Amino acid sequence: MFSFFKRLFSSESGPVQSSGPIEPPVIHLQPSAVEQFEALIEIDADYNLADNHIRIGQNQEIRGRFAPTISIEARGDMRPEEDFLVHSNGVTLVVARNVARHLNDTMISFVDTPGRRGFKFEGPSFDGSP
Repeated sequence: MFSFFKRLFSSESGPVQSSGPIEPPVIHLQPSAVEQFEALIEIDADYNLADNHIRIGQNQEIRGRFAPTISIEARGDMRPEEDFLVHSNGVTLVVARNVARHLNDTMISFVDTPGRRGFKFEGPSFDGSP
């Protein structure tokens, strides 16, 4: 069993190879999401945090599914060697390279219905459930 963990965490096997270079994801923001992102940026400006950006990251996999997070970070926290700037519908998002593959061809909207309020991600990495 020890040899299994040694292989799992050993650098001898090398990094996991992808099928090619990681490309910036194509993200489609719906008007409802744009409105909410703009409101978040405006709120930050009220608190003298106007030089921030919106980051889409990964919480952890829940039941084997990618679980995205949305946060506001200082613009200086962006790492060009690790992050992509993605532009969609007038909004700039920062996406870490390690989650880019999960977000390609994803549509983000904002849902405000009884029992559900928040951003909704739809695409190949999501099963469509709110």
